[in-house]
Amino acid sequence: MKLTNRENAFIAKEKILDYLIDEENSKGKSAFFNLFGYFKDNFEDLAIDLIKLASSGEVSETEQTKFGLKFIVSGNIIAPNGRFIAMTSVWIIKNNEDLPRFVTAYPT
Repeated sequence: MKLTNRENAFIAKEKILDYLIDEENSKGKSAFFNLFGYFKDNFEDLAIDLIKLASSGEVSETEQTKFGLKFIVSGNIIAPNGRFIAMTSVWIIKNNEDLPRFVTAYPT
């Protein structure tokens, strides 16, 4: 199964800059993403690659929460350094919306 409305997947800039690749707030994720060539000066590359994952990856799990329907999407991305990364991403379609919003991502 593919992510519902994947063509409209959205990632807030802050989710990348202030969460995934921020050394103080990423809980170690920034070191992982830096290893593959994702940094603050090319944060758009990570957003683009995560959107590609949302479009091409397979939904492995869904979960209804009080905020909306969560989707777990897994697949591979090609990092700026040319390496493949097996990645899992989490998306949510909030109640009364149809836009999948990025929640988080981590290596699989």
